[in-house]
Amino acid sequence: LFSLLVIQGTLTSTEKKILKLETQTGYVVDQDKKLSPDQSKVTKTYNEKGILIEELNERFWPDMQKVAGFKKQFHYDSITHLLDNFELFNDGKFALKLEHFYDSTGKLIKTLEINSAMKQGFSSQKLYDSIGTNIGEELYKPDGSFYSQKTFVHDNQGNLIDEVGKEGTQVKYHWLYKYDKHNRLIERIDNVGMDKLLRDHKYEYSDDKISKETIYNSSKSIERIVLYTYEYWK
Repeated sequence: LFSLLVIQGTLTSTEKKILKLETQTGYVVDQDKKLSPDQSKVTKTYNEKGILIEELNERFWPDMQKVAGFKKQFHYDSITHLLDNFELFNDGKFALKLEHFYDSTGKLIKTLEINSAMKQGFSSQKLYDSIGTNIGEELYKPDGSFYSQKTFVHDNQGNLIDEVGKEGTQVKYHWLYKYDKHNRLIERIDNVGMDKLLRDHKYEYSDDKISKETIYNSSKSIERIVLYTYEYWK
């Protein structure tokens, strides 16, 4: 199981547009400081209600010397609770299924992994505080034994500002999030362990949606740039 970060802005115009397609295209900066495509692309498709139904993630795999990727398909119930999502390699081969379970109030409490052998894999239990804020999750092995945990800290606006992943007592990663006055994510700092910098992601916006993500490496040099484009339902 892995964390999936979904970032969406809020339109401020009186007539809210419904998102149909989001495309994230990756680039590297060449010696002349020009952008060159790095053969990576994420394409997210939304239905007429603006709900995510499919995500295609493509990138160049050096060992195969070709662009390969996987597709996620999302399925919901009648009140748009995410029931499950499938992951398929780009040849259509089944890779993974995540099943999601809710309590009587509609709160997500558990995610179960079904692996490519159609057997139960890892599962995660969601943890909440007394006011219903998600403060972490615990990951369990297929045999039910404890494997790892994540803890989340939110600010007074409900924005996630701190995320720590541990295996036993060892901190594996520590992510820090920063927001502007409009509660838009403007930076995510990825640390290995508690404080060893791995990457720094900075976000720029246009029409209240992310237009550009600049990713810096541990030496604070630009590693990649991701440009975002959008299409909307008429």
